[in-house]
Amino acid sequence: KIKEDAQKSNELMMVKFRYKEPKGAVSKLIEKVVDDKVIEFDETSDNFRFSAAVAGFGLLLRDSKYKGDINFNKVFELAKNSKGNDEFGYRNEFITLVEKCKLIVGDRDISEIHKSITQSSTVMTRRSRRTSDEIMQTISHNSAAIENCYQREAKLSPNLKGELTAEFVIRYDGRVTKVKILKSSLKNRKVERCIMQKIRSWRFNPVYRAAGNETVKQTFVFGQ
Repeated sequence: KIKEDAQKSNELMMVKFRYKEPKGAVSKLIEKVVDDKVIEFDETSDNFRFSAAVAGFGLLLRDSKYKGDINFNKVFELAKNSKGNDEFGYRNEFITLVEKCKLIVGDRDISEIHKSITQSSTVMTRRSRRTSDEIMQTISHNSAAIENCYQREAKLSPNLKGELTAEFVIRYDGRVTKVKILKSSLKNRKVERCIMQKIRSWRFNPVYRAAGNETVKQTFVFGQ
């Protein structure tokens, strides 16, 4: 049974949250009362409105039935006007991403775009195998990212140079797994870890499952 004084209160709930500092031994308590009051959207915080822009962007990309009348123009304006404190530039990156989508989509309806993509995916066929040229084309396409791994460390170590041979497995669906360094004369773990991470993100043309996995070895030469 709800108490009489509770019925007269405008409090909806009390949120209690405990946390510890990374090296702390004693937890700290944060308490926040959530009041039952209506705040106009334009009067909410930058964090709230920017979060709404991100959520709206996700609904648009999924063509969600809950997207209402939101569009990329509205998401862009909302995010731009609520960027607030952007210490690391992540919010600006999001705004740039939305702007690019806005330019690509234009005045077209997002539902029609999704329908077109779905139809294209349906008719896409897989082949029994991928050729060596296709594999090398994908590697070449991603070579700039591999070079960046080296260049970042070369700025700190001007004498850094050498060769690195990596081995990885391409799954039938085009994803990369089991990445490892077979040999490296760089002797720089940061470069090696960065290269392994980049290779894992590569995507090759998919083939039929029956084609199985394919092991590839690739040598990269730096500073020569």
